[in-house]
Amino acid sequence: MAEDNVTFAQKQMKTKPKPEEIIHELLDGEVKETALEFVAYLRANKLTPRYSSVNSWNITYKGKMLCYIKIIIKTGKNTWNIAFRLEKFGHEFSDGFKKAIQENLKPCTACLKACSKGINLIIFDKEIKNICRGWPIQFENPNVNTLGYANELMEYRKNLINTNNLPPKFFWNL
Repeated sequence: MAEDNVTFAQKQMKTKPKPEEIIHELLDGEVKETALEFVAYLRANKLTPRYSSVNSWNITYKGKMLCYIKIIIKTGKNTWNIAFRLEKFGHEFSDGFKKAIQENLKPCTACLKACSKGINLIIFDKEIKNICRGWPIQFENPNVNTLGYANELMEYRKNLINTNNLPPKFFWNL
């Protein structure tokens, strides 16, 4: 009888499911296939998604956070996203990469009471206002092309970690 009162979140905290399990359960069609492809890419590159919270997994490299993936339950159609912290981009990137970053910046929604609100920054020569300070780059339901840019960003972060050049968590507060 007590088992009936266990919430979805409590069950996940106990079982810590793999992302593939939740992807199969909650996503459909091309969105599902792309999410599975991304998780396969992670595993092929020895990056193991580690359960973090309900429908959310952290991806780390050498003990440093690369990104996280999350399945979002929505009325109508569930989604998934890959979220990254913002970087000081000191590298040449393609125009497609730059555009993908600019188009996938999340505005601040004051989701936490302790949030110090959004920030205005110039990203690849374009001023973007009210950017989230936590996880501002969020690729929602990325297609194959966008997934390529997410993988490129992940490789860029890995290089920053390897060369000990990863910026502080919130580098714009310096």
